[in-house]
Amino acid sequence: MQLSWSNIKGMSDNTPIVVLLPGLTGCGCCSYIVSLVKEINNCNYRCVVANNRGTCRHKLKTPKTYCAAHTSDVATVFEHVRNRFPDASMVAVGISLGALLLFNYLADEQNDTSKSCPLTAAMCICMPWDVPQTSDKLEKSLDWLLFNYPLTHGLRQLVIRNAEVLSEKYDVPRILKSRSIREFDESITVDMFGYKSVDEYYTDASPATKIHRVRIPILCLNAADDPFVPFQSLPLNVVNDSDSNVILALTRHGGHIGFLAGFLPTRPSLMDRAVPQFVSAVFEHKEEFDQFTLHQQADLS
Repeated sequence: MQLSWSNIKGMSDNTPIVVLLPGLTGCGCCSYIVSLVKEINNCNYRCVVANNRGTCRHKLKTPKTYCAAHTSDVATVFEHVRNRFPDASMVAVGISLGALLLFNYLADEQNDTSKSCPLTAAMCICMPWDVPQTSDKLEKSLDWLLFNYPLTHGLRQLVIRNAEVLSEKYDVPRILKSRSIREFDESITVDMFGYKSVDEYYTDASPATKIHRVRIPILCLNAADDPFVPFQSLPLNVVNDSDSNVILALTRHGGHIGFLAGFLPTRPSLMDRAVPQFVSAVFEHKEEFDQFTLHQQADLS
């Protein structure tokens, strides 16, 4: 992964840090990430964007990209940031695919109570809770035309830019014939990350079955009209009826990474306002968050 740092004058080594994880083909240049970085810096926090392999026009050095269920790159990013700024508190915010990576990292890699989590808390925005249901929804004609095919085009462009290195292990012409995210995953992701099928991969990537495995507080923000997240896939009963560390905030409108605050798209969105409010609350009450996490770890052990 490639890191894009955003610092402002006067920051010290213990200035709190927000790590942003973008969506499927997103990176630090995307408008929603640029907007979030601005709002976070306005709160006098350091911000770093973790760009997935091959995104942001960076060339791959090895024939490996990324997927929603394998979080070793994310773990490396958090450890690197903590080692660089050991005295700084850290919160991560994931959007769409970035939210899947973040949640799966916390549920899988950080489920071991013997490990110290580098994050105080996390926020997941527009996260697909049930990836098979999301895939089925995006295969429908209008959703395929508006969302699926354009995202697949972005994935194909990543392959084209890195065709030479990827062709060492994978059938690039076959990959470039993909007309949907599912076909793309079938042609490269399944083999790259050792899955037997795309269905096995999508099931493994789904957070809905991992809610009780998270040890730190997570705020999840979804919209009821998100075309990527079918309403019936939201684990409302599981979250509401459990004593998990997950809070699900659901808005009536917002779409996928939209949350517009009126007719003018230039105005700060709900996401632009909610993220700085959340991270500020975490950093200002860090001791309380840390105590809560310690109690949770004691209960699990």
